[in-house]
Amino acid sequence: MNPRFLRKAALMLSAVAVLLLSLSVLTSAQQSQSEKLKYQFPTPREVSVPVASEVNLSDLVVAAEVPTSVRFMPPVRVNMSEEMYRLLKEQSAGPSNVSPGEMPDAPALPSELRDTPVAVKSFPGVGEFTAGCGGFIPSDGGFAVSSLYLVQVANSCIEVESAANGAVLSGPIGLNTFFGFTAGHVVGDPRALYDWNANRFIVIAEDFSVCPTILGVAVSKTANPTGAWFVYKLNMGGSGDFPMIGQTLQEFGDVKGAIYLSWNLFGCTTNSFTNVVVIAGKTRAFSGAGLVGTSFTGITFGGVPLDAIQPVSVTGRGDRPRTEFLVSAANNSNPLPSFCSGGSCNGYSVLSIAHGIGAGGPVFSGFAVSSFNGANFFSFLTLPTYTLPPDAHQKGATSGACRIDTGDNHIGGEAYYQSGSIYLAHSARVGTSVGSGTHISQFQPMLSTSDGIATIINGGILQNDICFACTGQGLNGSNYYGSIIPDPDGNLTMVYEFSDDNSFPGVAYLSDRVSFPRGSVHDAGVFLATGASTYCQLDRFGRNRWGDYTGNSPTVVTSPKLTPFWFWGQFSDGLGNWATRKGRNGYTTVNQVGD
Repeated sequence: MNPRFLRKAALMLSAVAVLLLSLSVLTSAQQSQSEKLKYQFPTPREVSVPVASEVNLSDLVVAAEVPTSVRFMPPVRVNMSEEMYRLLKEQSAGPSNVSPGEMPDAPALPSELRDTPVAVKSFPGVGEFTAGCGGFIPSDGGFAVSSLYLVQVANSCIEVESAANGAVLSGPIGLNTFFGFTAGHVVGDPRALYDWNANRFIVIAEDFSVCPTILGVAVSKTANPTGAWFVYKLNMGGSGDFPMIGQTLQEFGDVKGAIYLSWNLFGCTTNSFTNVVVIAGKTRAFSGAGLVGTSFTGITFGGVPLDAIQPVSVTGRGDRPRTEFLVSAANNSNPLPSFCSGGSCNGYSVLSIAHGIGAGGPVFSGFAVSSFNGANFFSFLTLPTYTLPPDAHQKGATSGACRIDTGDNHIGGEAYYQSGSIYLAHSARVGTSVGSGTHISQFQPMLSTSDGIATIINGGILQNDICFACTGQGLNGSNYYGSIIPDPDGNLTMVYEFSDDNSFPGVAYLSDRVSFPRGSVHDAGVFLATGASTYCQLDRFGRNRWGDYTGNSPTVVTSPKLTPFWFWGQFSDGLGNWATRKGRNGYTTVNQVGD
């Protein structure tokens, strides 16, 4: 039977269930949520940050000096002690597999059995000891693509390349120089995105060497990122960590939309924990008239601050959701009531902020997408119950400190809104295996009219949910730091990193057609770059830090061909350092297997 027909039938059944249950179950679910699963939203404050400087990327001096020693970025902070975090990571590692599992032999898979399109473009990126990049560990970075340019930011530099052939057009330039931070300061955790409507690039990075820490926000003055940029500097309010970025293409208060920034916030001298979201209108930001909007500190669920709130980027030129969405995965490092229990977690929060910079707002709401409570009665798929991902095995380090630090369960890469659905991914482990994988989810939010203008989220449909290799893959292997990107049809590509007892850390990708059965993927994917040696560079906490996220970028095309996917990740080079590679694939033909 046609899978697309089955999907439509399931959606129709879900809609009927909504109608039948709206009078009884909805009431009880909302009561349950109000009593046990309540979201608390803070009072908004006005934000107005003037432009700090204007820089022309092509005028900045490209550093010729190659770093001679490793410098470490601060590790991602969690809401617990370092000792407790390491203990939980060790406890999450299960017994060794008796025999090799499935995968990772995707590159050798016969093409007639694989539906992941091979990358038609593949270019090298900056690496650990690229001149001007500071020699920083890990490789955290961002990636934004237009039809002509690739903008890659990685700890701690920015480089612009040709989208046609990967040729370097400008850089690499140190982020200290680009943002005007003090020379020698530790600047990292960069992100990037591209606005296809306004034809502007946006790049952020954080100065960790001061407290309160400072977030640099740069927007290109034109569609050419090798030219002029406006630079803003935003006080993060304490020890900011893990900054994230998203965008809308239209707001009630700005026809161009808004830039959404978020980060976890700790005390400068304490381990107090909360979160911050900042909304700034694009019209002023793009003209150098300031980051003007609102900010919120301390969104909680059941009294516990949400961890790593990721703004959902709206990228499709035709998408105009009535509200901006934000997502936060339940995380074992920051357990939430009713999401996490006994070392296991399940689900994620979907938040809505309407009128964030316009009159009549902001209007806040939240919904718990979780199998642990009755509020998620819209779904016809079951979310997995997952635990903290164990440190990953790699060739040459199947035990001990040189296993790869895979972080925790928070959302690391970008989240996207496309054609009515939210797409997200985060690391997760299911069962008792040595390895872990990536939880991929697609959720269609539903807005009510309880406020008269349909901006309150009170439910939705879990359209697809995949725990890709969450029980491990290969020989005691893991995939980690996966992030996904959809196209307007609902096809997606995920970039991730992989290692096992026989494989050094490499960067891989897989694609999945919207018509493929829900809950599964076509294949294990294809390596973009295979690792070449054991990676082991321990920081002062004994962590073998890897990149805390991968990157991808939506592409909008006007040709008859379908939308391509751009992505990047890191792998270990022949000297045991991190290196990066970027690639592009996509469903550009109709004769691939899987439909």
